[in-house]
Amino acid sequence: GANLAAALALRARDDHHPALAGQILIAPMLDPRMGSTAMREANQGTADCVFARGWQQYLGDGRHAEHPYGVPMAATRLAGVAPALIIVADGDPTRDDGLRYAERLRAAGVPEPIRTPLGRDCSSSGCACSSFQRLRRLSLEP
Repeated sequence: GANLAAALALRARDDHHPALAGQILIAPMLDPRMGSTAMREANQGTADCVFARGWQQYLGDGRHAEHPYGVPMAATRLAGVAPALIIVADGDPTRDDGLRYAERLRAAGVPEPIRTPLGRDCSSSGCACSSFQRLRRLSLEP
């Protein structure tokens, strides 16, 4: 879901649609190479892991593995996309993808992405709920 949300933000910018208020990326799986430290620490990234199967189903034969609408991490230009709330967890294999994407957004001048590193023991629904409340408070501030 986070990969699709990030791709939609790129497409909205490229097609000159009305500006999105933001993008919410929860445990974003953004790099089909799956070579990050977090993937290795979680013993993921092998050809038969759930993430590899997900990328295979999503990208098919891999022809679109470098297209930014298929793989937002492959985008060479991120300036002008909507600000992001990126939620990552310490023990999550996708943690490094989220942190790296946040850094790339920041470097592209996207309004400060909000990174929320979560503890290993935090239930995703509870953490997501508190993060959504944080985003709502920020959006209501003048």
